[in-house]
This record gives sequence, structure tokens and C-alpha cells, in this order.
Amino acid sequence: MTGQNCELTTPAFTAYADSIIQQEMQKQQVVGLSAAIIRNGEVVYMKGHGYADRDYQIPAGVATMYRFASLSKTITATAVLQAWQKGQLDLIADVRTYVPEYPVKPEGPISVEQLLSCEAGIQQYNQETPYSLENQVRYILEHPASYDPIAATGIFAEQPLMAVPGTKFNYSTFSFNLLGAALARATGTPYEKYIDENIIRKMNLPYLQPEFRAERPYPQQAAWYRVVDGVAIADKGTGFDYEDVSWKLPGGGYTGTIVDLAGFARSLMNDSLLSAPVLQKMFTVREIKGRPTWYGNGVFLSKKNGLIIASQFGHQAGARSILYMSPSTKDAVLMLSNTYGTDLLPAAQAIMDKLLTLAPPDTFCDNPFPNTLEKVTWVKKTAGDTLLYREYEARWNKVPNAFRYEVQWDTDKAFSSPRATVIQDAGSTVLRKLPEATTVYVRVRALNKYLYGGIKGPWSEVQRFTTGTELPIVHLPYRNAFNGSPFVHMGDTLIQYTNGVSWRFQQTDKGLRIRGGSLSLAEKNGGWTLDVFPGNTQASGYLIMECRLDAALLQTLLLHIDFLLHGDPTDRPQLMCWVRGSLQDPWVHLPEAIQVKENTGTIDADIVRSLSEYGQTIGANTQIRLGFYGGNDAFSYAPQPAVTLLDCLLTGK
Repeated sequence: MTGQNCELTTPAFTAYADSIIQQEMQKQQVVGLSAAIIRNGEVVYMKGHGYADRDYQIPAGVATMYRFASLSKTITATAVLQAWQKGQLDLIADVRTYVPEYPVKPEGPISVEQLLSCEAGIQQYNQETPYSLENQVRYILEHPASYDPIAATGIFAEQPLMAVPGTKFNYSTFSFNLLGAALARATGTPYEKYIDENIIRKMNLPYLQPEFRAERPYPQQAAWYRVVDGVAIADKGTGFDYEDVSWKLPGGGYTGTIVDLAGFARSLMNDSLLSAPVLQKMFTVREIKGRPTWYGNGVFLSKKNGLIIASQFGHQAGARSILYMSPSTKDAVLMLSNTYGTDLLPAAQAIMDKLLTLAPPDTFCDNPFPNTLEKVTWVKKTAGDTLLYREYEARWNKVPNAFRYEVQWDTDKAFSSPRATVIQDAGSTVLRKLPEATTVYVRVRALNKYLYGGIKGPWSEVQRFTTGTELPIVHLPYRNAFNGSPFVHMGDTLIQYTNGVSWRFQQTDKGLRIRGGSLSLAEKNGGWTLDVFPGNTQASGYLIMECRLDAALLQTLLLHIDFLLHGDPTDRPQLMCWVRGSLQDPWVHLPEAIQVKENTGTIDADIVRSLSEYGQTIGANTQIRLGFYGGNDAFSYAPQPAVTLLDCLLTGK
């Protein structure tokens, strides 16, 4: 789901902007980029270029999510100036008034405004002396999905200052981290909640949010790349920016779409977030001893054609971003990309020069994301049908902007005691072991916990049916050629179900994904591919096949699977196979079943014999589990390590 491009400038200007972006992308090897242009305070252009995911040819669009990196600083600066405007925070106060945990520095006290203008003397990471690696590791481990600005200051609190506060400009992410802690204490509101209530929700920004490692990969998250020796490669490096950026949330930890960035910049320039006098202060060049620092409050400042240009740049693992504004004319060029080691400034400058000569259009781009989700409809309606089995496959039509679906069933049509399950981005699920010979009611609704802080669609119409008395048994021979419509899943979900056989995807590392149909790596658009999501150094998980078998009818049960291996020959993923007779039995590992020759492989196993060696038998819940583990070196030119399943055959007698 790439969203909808918007081009409301003149055809000539649109063609010019497109050509500038595409020329720079080609010159600098930028893989994917989404851009927005604001003219006279209104968004007139939003468009994706290149690929959000090059391996799978997924185009970048207005709904692609990127890391904002240091554009987060401008968001924090805006929030601090808001609080000052409301009288909640004193800019000239010693920051220790709000954050006494930050130690006294021999160089002197630090004011809030000195943090805001990068004049506090605080280092940029380990610029002169190391920050506390031990505290950083501890913080990351203890905060997988939350932000604590006070605890985060412990990472750099003991670093000495580089200069007496107020005597030197030094760009610093840590300055904004400390600023975030002061904002939280001054307003009595958690930092991220203050941003959410006073910027994100107030301006109706759809996807802007903190990036927490426990939530990655996000819906429509761009794959990560970096340029090395003039070539863009998958960015699979190691380091804290790859693992987590939420520890520096106020200075570089937000993620979102170009729609969010455009909405923020537009609101900022139109005085919707700050009053005109406060905005003028934000965009006024600071001076130290009569010399300009060319920085204001949370933005770099420069002069071009007699205009003040406010800009901020983001550079982070898997990301490059730019906010480039002319506040007096209310014009802006904005870009988010997924390629580290590139420079977006030349394209932004060239487009801005042309933009200032363009007559303001009469129509503007709207936010393409609705505040509600559509009502889910069923693929096939049931109205009192009687089933043969005690299982029901619920199938529905997926709706735009939904990434999960909640399915409820109950024997009471009022759903007084519903049994609920949440399905990850799929259009079906199987309700199993329902009460026999009973009328059952089912409903489903769409969910998106990322959009506007979390929204839910209305419930579908209710399906009604009567269950049977039996459970389905697999009809052998069973074959799965892994064909079907394209899909991609990045969370635990049911992939496929046919009578008596189900296939489930289960992650153990969030970096693992599964793709099928034309999105797989098979040559003829078949197969299911398990691979490592770009930006993750490793991933692991399982594909579980569960079969309902009649042990009394089977003396042998033979499994055969064909697969392909992808990636560098020295760094191929590991594929493992286990079986168990029932859900209560331990897994039996079958290393001898897997045979690999170059980039192809097979799995062959006699399930009955293998289980019998461990005192197990096949039955109603026999499971075959394929395990995947993949990882590769940083800056590898090789494709992502992956396994593609081509064919599965189960026979017995």
C-alpha cells in the first residue's frame, strides 16, 4: 500500500521536480525517496520515487515509513517553544531546575535556551570523550517499547563539556535529549505524550511516532540501504543505530511518512503550532560574541536570494532526510529516503530556486489517510449454513490502511462472551475445535495501531452457521506447490489452510518475514520465501505445518520438500526440520532429512518411523516445523540470506 501521489503544481514544474530528484537519486545511488513540496503554506506535491524495498521491487510512496533521524530535533524544539509560549517552561532557567539528576558542571550552568540553540557545550556523541556505553546498553535492554528521558540522560551525563555554556556552537543530539527531559519535567507530561498531544494529534499527523525496536518492522517500513564505494547496498551494519534509536528520541528517534513531515512543516510555517513572534525567534540567527552561529532554535539557518532558509538534516542508519524551508514565503522542500551516505541538499536547493518563481496553485494536496477504517466485508456470506466439521474458515476482503484484523466468535448473537483472536495482515483465519452441533456467530473488524495513535474499524456483518460433529482428516497424497496471490507477512499469522492441513508463520526475531506469489524469490512467481528484512543483521523463526491424521490408517508417512537457498555461498541461511506427533510431545530434530547441493535442497523424512524412535505416533495434531536462521556481514554486496520453498508432498499408506 503506497498511498496516493499528489501533483497539483504546473506540469512543467512537476516534470522539473521529478527530473531533479531522479537525477540526484541516480547520481548518488539513492534507492528510495519520498518528497513533498509546500508553496505559500499549502502542500502541492507529494510523491514517491524509487524503491522502498529494492529486492522485491516495492515502490516508495507517500505511505512509506522512514526514519526521521535528526528532523526529530526540530519537532522537539517546536514542543519546547510551545511550552515556553504557554508559560510552562522558562528558557533562561538552569536546566537543573527541571532535571536535577544532571550533574553540576564546573564550566557553569546550562540554560534551556542554550540547549535549544546547541550552545551548551555538550558533546556530539563521543566527540572528545566517550559517553557511557554501559548505561546505553542497560537503557536499551530495559526500554524495548518505552521512553524514559531521565534515564536516557545517564548515557551522557558524566561527559565533560567542550566549552563554557554560551561561548561556542556545537551541534549535539545529547543537547536535545536533555531538552526532552526538561520538557517532560516542566510540563508534568511524559515527553512522547506531550509531542503526541500537542503536535501529532493537534495537527492530525497520521503515522508520526517514536521508533521502538519492539515494534519493528513498522507497516510499510522502508528497507535500509547505504552507499559504499559508489554502490547502494543493503544496510545490515552493527551498532546502536541498527538496534535502537529510541534512547535518543528527542534528538533522532522518530519515524513516519512524508505526509507527516509535510503536515508538520506546513503547520509550523502557518503559525498553527507557534505564534508569529515565537516562530520569528525560532528562525532568528543566533550570535556568540557578535558572530553568527547560523543556527536558530532547532534549525540551521542560511541566506539565499535575500531569504532566510531554515533547514534540518537527518543522517542515520538506513536513512537520510531533509527539511528545507523558506519561512517568510511559506515554501518548503521535504525529503525522506532509505539510503545512508547520500546528500539531499542539492536536490532541495534546486527545487526551491524554481519553486519561488511558481504562482501558488488554487488546489492543494489533502492528507490521504482517513481517520477511520472501512467496514470489513465477507468473501462468502453464510446465513444458517450447516457445516460438516467443527472448523470454520473465515475469509474476508482486506480493507485499505488496515494491518491487523480482530475476529470474534460466540454462541450468543449478542457476543456477551466472545472468543477473540487478532490476525496479522491477513484475509482469513480458521476457527478450530468449535463446539459441535452448535450455532456460532462470527464477526471481524479492521485494526491499525500505528495510524493516528491506533484506530479500529466497525464490526462486519455477523456470520451465522451451525457446526458439524467431526474434525477434518488430511486426504493423502497432499501437495502444496506454494502458489497463490502475492503476500508479505512480518508477524505471527496463519498463511494457509485446507481441510486438515494448516501452515503458520511464527517469528522468534522481528527481522524475519515471509513472502509469497510474485513477491517470492522463485523464478516463476511461485513459492514462499523466508528472508531477513533489510536493516536487520539476523532473523529467525518457524514455518509450522499441522496435519490431522488417522494413525489407524497409516503405516508410513513420507514428507518431501524442495527448496532454494539465496545469498552469498559463504553465508547461506540455516534451515532445520523437526516433527512431533502431538502438541504435547517434544520436538524431534531431523538433521539427516535435509540435503543441500549448491543453491538447491530437499527435505525427505519418514515421519512415522522418526516418531516411533522416540515413542511418538501420528495423530490429530501432528506437526512438521521448519526453522530458519539467517544473518550476514555488514556492508555485504550479496542478496539477503533467504530460503524459498517450492513444493511439498506428503504421502502415506
